[in-house]
Amino acid sequence: MAFTHLTTMAWWLNCGWIRRADTVPLVLFEGHDPFLNHAIEETILDTAGTRGPTLAFWRNAPCVVIGRHQNPWIECDLPRMRQDGVHLLRRVSGGGTVFHDLGNTNFAFIAATGDYDQQRQFSVIIRGLALLGINATLSPRNDLLVEGRKISGNAFRHTRGNSLHHGTLLVTADLGSLGAYLTPPSTDIQTRSIPSVRSSVVTLSLGSPGISHEQVCDAIARVFCDEYGQDREDLLPASLDHQAVWRRRAVLTSWEWQYGMTPLFSRKLGGIPGVGATELRVRHGIITEMEPGPAALRLAIAGQRYNSSDLVALAETRDPNTGAALRSIAKELNEWTTNPLEKPGSP
Repeated sequence: MAFTHLTTMAWWLNCGWIRRADTVPLVLFEGHDPFLNHAIEETILDTAGTRGPTLAFWRNAPCVVIGRHQNPWIECDLPRMRQDGVHLLRRVSGGGTVFHDLGNTNFAFIAATGDYDQQRQFSVIIRGLALLGINATLSPRNDLLVEGRKISGNAFRHTRGNSLHHGTLLVTADLGSLGAYLTPPSTDIQTRSIPSVRSSVVTLSLGSPGISHEQVCDAIARVFCDEYGQDREDLLPASLDHQAVWRRRAVLTSWEWQYGMTPLFSRKLGGIPGVGATELRVRHGIITEMEPGPAALRLAIAGQRYNSSDLVALAETRDPNTGAALRSIAKELNEWTTNPLEKPGSP
């Protein structure tokens, strides 16, 4: 899937790059590249102390977004995603796994920690939805619910002096795809990662036919401006460090971030030629140990990425017995995780 970057990276409403006493920073990202959108969000977070509380909106092309401390191999169906061209994105905040498409509105409150007020921010969302006739409530897990079903998940990050509260709103999202991509293949994986909590979900469009992303953004933005007692004014960005944005995007698309940040886990395998049942131990996406197994196989596989394509390539360089075992392991893993987006701007 190709993304257009430079010409549609963002267009700005009430952008807070210029501090004004009578305006609030309000940003709408026009592009749908999930890696670029989250890179922009992180760049704004780094400079949050230079402006008042900021509200941003965007939509992503189809992708699965996992929390910072999660294991993608147990959170989503990576083979199906690869087949369908749905990307994996690991965000900087904690929380669970979500599916994004153009029917999903993303929002972010970004502020210096002294201006950050989580309950006030939730109030802005709830009151904005109320303008559209939607009665949303906040759950103890920081989800937004309509009639007991989840319409919004939220996650948080606090850095040195700056804070981020971002979340999703299921406006017209494809719930069939959501269920399909967030149902991982059955594997015998033991992990220390934080699992997602599955919830019953519903789209806003079910109770409000015809509702749109633009309507949701406008209603919430109106409440945001009223809450902070300031007016909206269209401004062009005075400064945006584009190089910093592209550096962040490069990190977000890298194998080392997407898979290498995975906490320690192990996986049991069976039926490996010359081995039988065995177990792989994986740390930061790298196989550190295999036990039991022939010495030649254990030595060959240690230090390899938990990635079928790497193991298939390795098999070509080994003796026939070791090569056959490596190919069998690769087939059982079925994890072809090489990321075609490691270079910014590639399709």
